[in-house]
Amino acid sequence: MLQIQKFTPSIDLSVLYDIIYGVCPLRPAHRFRRDGGRKVKMMAFRKYIDIPAENREDKRSLAYFPPKLRARDAFNDYYGCVSDLISSSTVRRMDDFVQHGGVSTLEHCISVSYDSYILCRKTGMDYRSAARGGLLHDLYLYDWHESDSHHGMHAFTHPYAALDNAMTVSDLNARERDIIKKHMWPLTVIVPRFPETMVVSCVDKYCALVEFFKMKLSLSHSMA
Repeated sequence: MLQIQKFTPSIDLSVLYDIIYGVCPLRPAHRFRRDGGRKVKMMAFRKYIDIPAENREDKRSLAYFPPKLRARDAFNDYYGCVSDLISSSTVRRMDDFVQHGGVSTLEHCISVSYDSYILCRKTGMDYRSAARGGLLHDLYLYDWHESDSHHGMHAFTHPYAALDNAMTVSDLNARERDIIKKHMWPLTVIVPRFPETMVVSCVDKYCALVEFFKMKLSLSHSMA
């Protein structure tokens, strides 16, 4: 009688999984669109491509940054300033909320963080604090488009909610706290204490304008 022997793999399957995972892993990335005034979450996938990292957690963290940003010469140094923050599940929750148009809060904060880092580095300021404060400045973790999701007027109150959440993520220095609390100046009335706060505040408004006009442009094309 023909005997069939059970096949036993000669290599550890977990090793094979790690090889496959390292070559072509996928991560769901939230995208949003406006549909008749309703917010609809779209699912997409990003590939980890050309990521100079040795461990899986770094690959997951780096996937939150756009490929164009990762390709820039200053990115590695910038990433060193914020790597511990982007690995936090609390910080990553910002990817679940819309900031402006189709841009998530996390994407907005990454833009503000990197641009502030570049400006402060070129001008001899504390670029590390600017990068970290910029990444955490909108860590309020709610949908500001919905009035029942928060108390008070969002423009005036969200810096304090963001600061409370940021303090659970990392020990903040004086500059980082000032950046988060006063990034909405002059609405916050109290003048920023540090020049890095002023940089982040200006970059935040610039990024918001770019996102807003992209949203308007997209809407105008969709209605044409």
